[in-house]
Amino acid sequence: MPLKLIREKLELPGGANKLLLHSCCAPCSGELMEVLGASGIDFTVFFYNPNIHPRKEYETRKNEKHPFRPKNERPLR
Repeated sequence: MPLKLIREKLELPGGANKLLLHSCCAPCSGELMEVLGASGIDFTVFFYNPNIHPRKEYETRKNEKHPFRPKNERPLR
């Protein structure tokens, strides 16, 4: 039987309801995207890291975000 994660609901400071999430390398923000979605926080992922080379590796890491998008319906920039 799989374990069910219990996550505390996150709240943004100052009553904000939107968040721009900078992601620089890919999978590290996956868990955070899950928690933000579960907390009902509207967020947009901004993927940027000019230090990833070659371009193919950059695209591979950027596209690692896509499995989270259909579930949370969040844009990837």
